[in-house]
Amino acid sequence: MSGIYKTIAGLNPISHLVEGIRALSLDGFTASATARAVLVPLAIAIVALFIANSQLNKRLRSN
Repeated sequence: MSGIYKTIAGLNPISHLVEGIRALSLDGFTASATARAVLVPLAIAIVALFIANSQLNKRLRSN
């Protein structure tokens, strides 16, 4: 993959999630593979909860 597609894939958090799980299955339970497989979904969840909370607060304030 090259060019703009490589840039987009690098910015996509799901690519990092899949890469972490792939590294666990191929390389075994190394510290870096385990950290990537655990921290990326955790970061996605934190960002999603922050966005959901801010949207809920915005909606509740408007009524």
